[in-house]
Amino acid sequence: MSPESLLVRTQKGREEIDERRHHLAPALRHVLILIDGATRLADLAVKGERIPNFRESLDALIAQGFVTEDGAVAAGGTPKARLIDAAHRLLGKNAGKVVSKLEESADAIDSLKVTVESAAKLIRLTIDEGKAVEFAEAAKAILGR
Repeated sequence: MSPESLLVRTQKGREEIDERRHHLAPALRHVLILIDGATRLADLAVKGERIPNFRESLDALIAQGFVTEDGAVAAGGTPKARLIDAAHRLLGKNAGKVVSKLEESADAIDSLKVTVESAAKLIRLTIDEGKAVEFAEAAKAILGR
């Protein structure tokens, strides 16, 4: 991994954060909490410099499937999969209804754009205005303007 790499939580990582489903050791969980999908690896290393064995813990989280490089998700994922990942990342445990909408959508970009608009309205009404804006902006980056 390069110092510029972005790391993101996988579905398994999000489950651990939201529900403690996988019962990670406290030291690994502490490192997992630092992974926000927006901080470069070099900056994560600075944030985690006081955590004993930070790099080893990070490597363990990757090996166990809690974390992946963002490029691995983006390069191999369809636009729909990337939207679903963005919903999970931004909405956490509140992502269920939005993810369902996205999963039911056709894969065509035009269909996904309509679904994103509907999902943003749902987020605005049921979760938070700011999260709706964040989701819409992430979707625009994924689908193009």
